[in-house]
Amino acid sequence: MISFRSVISAMMPILAGALAGAIATVIVSREAADEKSRKSTAVAGESRTRYVPRSISSVNPGIGATDLRELKQRLSALEERDEQQDSDQKDSHERTEMPDPVEWKAQKESHHREIIAAHQRAAEDATWAPQARASLLKEIRTVGSGSFDVRDVDCRTNTCAAVLEWKNYDEAVNNWSTAVEHNYEVSCNREILLPEPSDRSTPYQATMVMTCPRDSG
Repeated sequence: MISFRSVISAMMPILAGALAGAIATVIVSREAADEKSRKSTAVAGESRTRYVPRSISSVNPGIGATDLRELKQRLSALEERDEQQDSDQKDSHERTEMPDPVEWKAQKESHHREIIAAHQRAAEDATWAPQARASLLKEIRTVGSGSFDVRDVDCRTNTCAAVLEWKNYDEAVNNWSTAVEHNYEVSCNREILLPEPSDRSTPYQATMVMTCPRDSG
């Protein structure tokens, strides 16, 4: 069985800030749900201990039949509330289950291919694209010195695609952040995907797609 964690390690999908934040939110939400469930169970246990008499003889001698019925009604309401809370917690936990690793991997590969294709279809902005390419090519080569080579940088309307090459797949997995996390002069969101090849020992290439917000004016 492929674990979700192993797929993350193999794929290393980074959507500068957004994807990483989404994953973090899922993990935190799941842990928070588990913690809330544990606290709810503890509180529910305390509630039952507090309100449930051990036997009829433990009730105060002066209590009447009406008071006893009200006490039982309160107890029943508490139990129904606790059961509803447990059910809500279970539903919440199920909603935050991690996706199937194989399906998740396929979705990320499909998404990455689509944004590369969209970039290639875009027209070239004759004013912005050459300047953006020159700036990014210089910076990526600088930050990648000794880690990876830059095979190509192509800019269009508001996106750029940089083809990077490492000595092998393991080098790419260990050093992709050098390229993705750098604060470039041309401000862009960055995404790179590293699917595992059949041969991990040969030179490995991946495309970093950069989406660069443009001033409307």
